[in-house]
Amino acid sequence: QNYEAILASQGVSVAQFESDLRLQLEINQLRRGFIDSSFITPNEFRQFIELQMQKRIGQLLTINAENFIDEVVINADQVQSYFDNNQDLFQTDEEVDVEYLSLSLDDVAATIEYSEDDLRAYYENNLARFITNEERKSRHILIAIDEDTNEEDALETILTVQERLVSESFEAIAKELSDDPGSAELGGDLGWAEPGLFVPEFDKVLFSLEINELSDPVKTEFGYHLIRLDELNEGEQQVYEDVQLELDSEYSKVRAEDKLFGLVDQLEDLSLQAFNELNSVADALGLSLSRIDGVSRNGATFFNQDPEIISILFSQNSIETAENTPLFEFDDSIFVARVIGHRMPTTKGFSEVESEIKDYLVSQEAISLANNYAEQIKPQFSDNVSFKDKADEFNVKASEFDVSRGDTELSRGLIEMIFNSSSNDMVEGNIQTYVEGEKVFLLRVSSYEDGKLESFNDEERNSAKIELSEQIGSRELNAFAEHLRKNAEVSIDPGLY
Repeated sequence: QNYEAILASQGVSVAQFESDLRLQLEINQLRRGFIDSSFITPNEFRQFIELQMQKRIGQLLTINAENFIDEVVINADQVQSYFDNNQDLFQTDEEVDVEYLSLSLDDVAATIEYSEDDLRAYYENNLARFITNEERKSRHILIAIDEDTNEEDALETILTVQERLVSESFEAIAKELSDDPGSAELGGDLGWAEPGLFVPEFDKVLFSLEINELSDPVKTEFGYHLIRLDELNEGEQQVYEDVQLELDSEYSKVRAEDKLFGLVDQLEDLSLQAFNELNSVADALGLSLSRIDGVSRNGATFFNQDPEIISILFSQNSIETAENTPLFEFDDSIFVARVIGHRMPTTKGFSEVESEIKDYLVSQEAISLANNYAEQIKPQFSDNVSFKDKADEFNVKASEFDVSRGDTELSRGLIEMIFNSSSNDMVEGNIQTYVEGEKVFLLRVSSYEDGKLESFNDEERNSAKIELSEQIGSRELNAFAEHLRKNAEVSIDPGLY
């Protein structure tokens, strides 16, 4: 029933859901067939690594457009002309006003009525859930496995420590030898802990010890431990009064879950029957109508979290007939909505955008001046002249780069420009110009270093091979799909319409 109710709340039938799921599984099976059967030869893999991990070394000049803003003069006629010729850029958003009803588990839980006897009965039926966790106070000595100590040496040391503990103080040896900086100075004291606080291997042994019992060596990701249990607090049954608030919240939600499914069914049926109004639905279910004005296609309301709902709200049926939407879910609540107002885009007034246009024109002109300046000084850096040697002379910033395709120290566009440089550009020391945002760059790639397969360990190589094989498989699948699309014969049965 829950399965059917959840699907119904999404406006999907069981048959439709299972049919869609079956189709998706078949598509995934076909996709995996292509990916799992694709492969890459060792030579192809080496070439891939050489190219993908290639580094390019060179120099960069950065010219900021903001340095040219004081030279820019934009008059009122230019601003007005830009507005007149580009009014499509200054349109308001198409908007709808929406009213809606919502149902949530918390809202329903707040309406649930029950007696204290009901709550006590629920407590008695769930006593096992209201027992405090057992706590254990312990100490440990850690011999770490790290760059300085291998596993064999760590085990030998911990066994020696175990022998010493027969006659020596645990606390003293912990201070002397333990590699745990947090507890060593405290004689290995770890304080009180509930199950699950430590890594599983440590936790399992700790919660199997008797008081004052010393464990055998325990290996974890940190090294070898000796553990001693000092004190124990067993879990206790919590009395009703101590958990009453927790019970109250939990019990109301348990009762509310059953009621919610029924209300969702009613909400769906009533909103379908009402067709294009929600007042009667709200009255029948005791809900309050809410409203959001000015919902746009690209806004930030919760409606915008679901592209399908936005599509429905801006559909012809919603706008012209104001029909109720199908039920949809957001943030653990179920909603139904309808459009109660609609506004088409209109051109903003000139005064609204005048300042925006002027700022834009100033920025574009400054970029143009910066670009002209870049072309003007470019010849001064020819013949492989060092950028740094002459940067101050032209009041520009010089820097060097040593980047691979995946580096993030430079922008994605700049990285692509660097890797678009040809070998001929490198040989001749050609300087290229690249404009991005409000900056103009002059760049020269002087050399490159191919990626080296030998720098990858076995795990990294296998991971890269799998990733590359999946890319090849995906391309083959897309080619297969395109082949089917081109060669498919589609006919429409006239009797369908």
